[in-house]
Order: sequence, then C-alpha cells, then structure tokens
Amino acid sequence: MSGRKLDKYYQNNFLYRSHTMMLPEMLEKNIHTCQDCVYFVTVIGKCQNKTCCVQTISVYHNKAKMPPKQISIYDLLKHLSPEQLMDLVETSSAYKICCSSFIKKIVVAGG
Repeated sequence: MSGRKLDKYYQNNFLYRSHTMMLPEMLEKNIHTCQDCVYFVTVIGKCQNKTCCVQTISVYHNKAKMPPKQISIYDLLKHLSPEQLMDLVETSSAYKICCSSFIKKIVVAGG
C-alpha cells in the first residue's frame, strides 16, 4: 500500500483507533462534558431559552467577569454580532467533550 492509502486505512479502522494511548492528564479532560463547565450557560431570549458555551467571548475568556448561570441575550449581543451568536448557540452541545478551558462548576448543597 502507498503512504496515503495506509494512513487512510488506519484512520478508518475502528479497532486501531480504539487502542490508541491516552496521556493521564488528558483523561480528566475527556471525562468531563460541557454541561459541567462554568462557561456553559443558559441564554434567556424573548421567546425561548438556549444553552451555549461563552468561553470564546473575550470578557469571560480573560476572566474579567465570571459568567452567570443565566445570561440575557441582550448582554451577549453587546459582545457578539447576531450571526456569531447564532453560530455559538447552534454549535454548542451539553454532551460534547470539554475544551482546554474547562472549569468545573461548584455545586453548593443545602441552603
């Protein structure tokens, strides 16, 4: 087999991909999903609520402000264009593997 065909064979081979090694520090990143992250918030709109990751917004990424659990769509539109906001909401998923900026939510029990 030529080099490209061989690379393609290994990329498409499920058994080969399932036996790849994982570094111990990457295991923690792969265990957590976006729904456990501080940056995953609920965006409150006029008619409906959606969830998205606000890590890419510079105010939250630079940690100038910690993101609240719920944020108004008008607050996000101060930092993003409507097209960017739509893209952000459409690409976010609660069950994705977390990114490198993952910060675990702290849940306080009791009252």
